[in-house]
Amino acid sequence: MSSSPATARCHECGWSLTGTGAACVACGAPVHRGPAIGASRVDAASLLATHEEDFPELADAFRAFRKQDWARFVPLCLAAVGITRPFAQQRGAVSTWVFSERSAVVILTHDRDDGTLAIDAPVVEVRPDTEVALLRAALSTTSKMGAARPARRGDVLMLTMTHRIEAMPPPRLVHAIRELALACDQLDNLFAFEFGGRLMGPQLRRAGEYDLTPLGQPRKLLVLGGGDRPAPLRPAPRGGAVSLPPPIVGATATATGGTAMSRFLDVVREAQDLMDAATSFGTIEGPLHVALRAALAGGVELDGARMLLRHAQRLRSGHATPPETRVLYRQLLAERGHTSAQWPLAWPRQPAAASKPTLAAAIAHADTTRNLTYRRTLLLGALAELILFCDLTEPLLERLRAIHDGSLATDAATIEALHATLARASR
Repeated sequence: MSSSPATARCHECGWSLTGTGAACVACGAPVHRGPAIGASRVDAASLLATHEEDFPELADAFRAFRKQDWARFVPLCLAAVGITRPFAQQRGAVSTWVFSERSAVVILTHDRDDGTLAIDAPVVEVRPDTEVALLRAALSTTSKMGAARPARRGDVLMLTMTHRIEAMPPPRLVHAIRELALACDQLDNLFAFEFGGRLMGPQLRRAGEYDLTPLGQPRKLLVLGGGDRPAPLRPAPRGGAVSLPPPIVGATATATGGTAMSRFLDVVREAQDLMDAATSFGTIEGPLHVALRAALAGGVELDGARMLLRHAQRLRSGHATPPETRVLYRQLLAERGHTSAQWPLAWPRQPAAASKPTLAAAIAHADTTRNLTYRRTLLLGALAELILFCDLTEPLLERLRAIHDGSLATDAATIEALHATLARASR
């Protein structure tokens, strides 16, 4: 794609920018002129070569590559295609670099724990009414995507590629960055026009930064352990349809639409932050109350909520350990809450007389920590268990729901007020 103004498009509406004006003539949005991806001096066709002497302009990147100094290596490769000031952030073992190319946003994510480098570009929002046609079109236009592949992540169509970073010398990484950026910039306007979904690039920009929360985490490379064996296949029973276990009886479920999924992911994201901050998750209380909160937020029919509740049961029975929960949180966030189908489970019901001891136990655990976020998790989790699984009268359930919904703020005053309210109720 040429980088001349004649081929540029508005990052808000996709209209062609035919002049050098400061605003789009169609929608009036300020003209966003991204870095000249296509203007790199390195020839795109030869970037698959790996002879260092053929790329003097990548000498610094090669030195960082040999030293495995990945924190310098990726920015140096970005600089080779004109990206000198990417938006960068680091969270734990994961480093992220983000930049814009016209209407496209490209995200590079390096996970030091498993040595992978993912390059992702969100294309358009997937709408239910045009989902099948959009995905079919994406699969039929792979010739325009180079090494990238289309993938659906939640409600977003992505272009993505993932490799071991040590298998990506500078010429290959530079080529991959440029190829994916140009492909996304071409396809997002086309798909948005044809199938009605919003362009995702403009949705992620926030005052010079980027909000990546709608995208989840990039997929990881699949590594099969040598000792793992697949589970044996079992034939379906004959003589009729397969019967599933009954759903949870009496549980109050909320809707599992987009809003419920967002609430569910907020709970999981908060729980992952607690674990990353090394807050005491050494007992089962933290993962247990997170699972209960997630089930109330997303609904007990949500597969992700069922998975966390089942894991909480395994924790209670000693068949799992709290640190294993981190993997589940990462998996749910990576897939934006979607997971394989989970069978319903039987969570034990509580008689009304057990409601006060349940609250008292949660308060006792909350009093052992000074971390307000962790205290909030324990108190809201206890409320969620009563709302979902305790045999209370409807007026009392409504009262508990009102307390829960009015105590979701994260400030210290709200958390202390919730603590005091539940302490009085437990007496």
